[in-house]
Amino acid sequence: MLAVAIQAGLAAWIALPDGKLRLLWAVAGGVAVAITIGGGLFERSRLIVWGVTLLGAAYLARLLVDAAPLDPGAAVFGAGLLLGSELAHQSRPPGRSSVVQPGLIVERQVALIAVVLSGLAVGSLALLAATLAVSASAAITAVGAAAAASTVWLLAWLARASEDR
Repeated sequence: MLAVAIQAGLAAWIALPDGKLRLLWAVAGGVAVAITIGGGLFERSRLIVWGVTLLGAAYLARLLVDAAPLDPGAAVFGAGLLLGSELAHQSRPPGRSSVVQPGLIVERQVALIAVVLSGLAVGSLALLAATLAVSASAAITAVGAAAAASTVWLLAWLARASEDR
């Protein structure tokens, strides 16, 4: 339920700014949320992945069409997308052969919060680095490169962790 609320909020975020294609962004966001809901209801992980992917693609397309140079809320949107997708995956009932241990649930929630907050911090650092001139200093460029590398590492870690599920 919380996953749906988060994704609906992100879909609204995409459609809120004025623009020529506002209705298209609203429809794309609504379809993305509906696909994610379907994935949860029918216990299909791939539908959840497609819903999240469509929501992220709609956000990116809106930025490209509106020719927005940099969205200061991108880190928050990314963290919300990560949180919503992980909660959608976790809301699915466990497989018939798996046994869920209460301690594991708490452990997964703590890990999820840590990963989302880390993603928010890394995304914010990357945005900060992107807003500064590249010629400002080598240290600032290094911080931006470290933020980008950390983001890639975080995505690789999440991909490996999801293979274990």
